[in-house]
Amino acid sequence: MTRATFDTWLANTRAIIFENSTLTIGVANSSVKDWLDNRMLPTVKRTLVGIVGQPVEVQFVVASQALTTVAEDTTDSLEVRPVYLSPRSAIVQPDRQIAATIYFLDQWLPRLGALRWALVLLLRRLCREAPLNPDGTRRIETSRRELADLLGVSTDTISRLLKSIPLEGQSPWRAISPKNKQAEYLALFIPRLRYRAECVNGVTRRTGLVLDILVEDPLTPGDSTLLDRFLQSPELVEEPSAKTQNAVLRFDGAKMQNATLPSAKTQNATLRSSGAKTQNIALRHAKAQNAAGNVNELTQYIENEIDLQLISKRQIRAVLRPVVAATEDILNDHHSTAMFYKVLLALYPEHLGLFTRAVDEAVAIGQDDLKANLGAIFVATLKELAREAGVELGLKNG
Repeated sequence: MTRATFDTWLANTRAIIFENSTLTIGVANSSVKDWLDNRMLPTVKRTLVGIVGQPVEVQFVVASQALTTVAEDTTDSLEVRPVYLSPRSAIVQPDRQIAATIYFLDQWLPRLGALRWALVLLLRRLCREAPLNPDGTRRIETSRRELADLLGVSTDTISRLLKSIPLEGQSPWRAISPKNKQAEYLALFIPRLRYRAECVNGVTRRTGLVLDILVEDPLTPGDSTLLDRFLQSPELVEEPSAKTQNAVLRFDGAKMQNATLPSAKTQNATLRSSGAKTQNIALRHAKAQNAAGNVNELTQYIENEIDLQLISKRQIRAVLRPVVAATEDILNDHHSTAMFYKVLLALYPEHLGLFTRAVDEAVAIGQDDLKANLGAIFVATLKELAREAGVELGLKNG
């Protein structure tokens, strides 16, 4: 369904109580109740069968009426607080837990690998107090250093796990780079992320990360296929179509996130106004998007085309020449050629990835702040990455 339809009829529904195999769902008003009863009841019941494993009856009631009914059934008021009977329990606080289903352990640990699995669990712990979004995600702000310290790994490892690419039409949001299966699976739990930046004294600097975290367990690809087949069985209610069933039951985190976002057409509509100023903004956006694509080409060139066995400084400079030229264009900085060569020679051959990562993060921040000085952001980011990796760049101030 469209976003407008969802917001009108479903966004404000809440589960009130589940007893005797009947789920009572509170809705905003009688009009919503009638629409859901007539349009969505079979779909909701079929969805619940797949979740709880047995037939479920559903009734929609106006929320105020449902709360009154529940209140009338309550004869006593009971307040429960945790009591710790030992100093050990006071330290551990066993009532404060992050739930991890057996499904998450059995199915996703072998698919994600131990490190990515632990990262997801850690991110969910950081999400514990964040409000739940309608798409099943929570949003947090953190940093590579915080995540590295909590997991006991290097910041370089966190950067590798969270390596990302631009999300088309959703600038400045990005998606986990699908470089292998484990990364594709991690993207289900982290539908999107972006770099957090702030401008101080006219200088834009990266200060951390903003991530959307899926706090429910997506189905594995195999289980998702089995569920789709089950829900299309003729033994179940025949309506609505299989296409509608799949739309309702889609557990793919990235697609769920996209459903909450305005389309590119809508985004463009909000920017549409007359005058040269608007045209310049659109041009800068186009340049920013093009720069993001060029970063990917630059990364591929460094990873696949550069000989890492060279000894002669002259030969090394020769193979790095295309890298410098591309960087000048991407960052719109044609005055720092000597500096680009200097840091590339310092990073060759083992740490060239730090160079492309700094370019990538500068471009990402530039997509969010079109007035940012990409060259300055690149230098600041590269210095930070080099310090973390223990690499001496030979630049001033670190």
